[in-house]
Amino acid sequence: MSGNPLFTLSLHPHCSQGTYIYIGQDGSVKPVSEFIDMPNFLREVEVLSRELKPSRFTMLSKIKVLSRVKKYYDEDKAPDGLSFEEFLKSMDGYQDVSKRRIYSNNGHGNEFGHIFIAGMHFMDAYNFSVERVMRCVIHYTDPQGHLYPFCAYNALPYRKKVENKFKLSPDAIKEKLIAEGRPKELETIARKMGL
Repeated sequence: MSGNPLFTLSLHPHCSQGTYIYIGQDGSVKPVSEFIDMPNFLREVEVLSRELKPSRFTMLSKIKVLSRVKKYYDEDKAPDGLSFEEFLKSMDGYQDVSKRRIYSNNGHGNEFGHIFIAGMHFMDAYNFSVERVMRCVIHYTDPQGHLYPFCAYNALPYRKKVENKFKLSPDAIKEKLIAEGRPKELETIARKMGL
């Protein structure tokens, strides 16, 4: 809807989840999926993304988009007083930080508290799945530039191997910092280590 091309995330659907939570003026708490038909809304957005060319995303195109997605918004189920227009305004700040508005008691800004809640389902040795790790989008890197998928790094022996290969003793750290002319960092590290 912004007119800018976006990228597709390849992560496995079991790896993460999230929702927007809205707090109504009456204090009620509702997830966005309670007042928006998300499956149909997302299908419509996908169709629109193919129909509309970013370079031709005019005001008329934006009106067309709004009229086609508004039908998935159920104002009766939305937090009290949250119109479709206010909902859209609340989403502006997630894409453009300069448009973020904070609730204030004097009525200025966005009067609907909202938050994005996300969760990650990390794998361990008991539920490790090669299919999931092949689609990983979060990686560790070692000092030599090797990449490790997050769960593979933590559930398999990679973490221990990398740490053992690159770890330094306190004396080796001290020698390295002195040789590099960084005594201030040495003092900070010594203080944190209680030396």
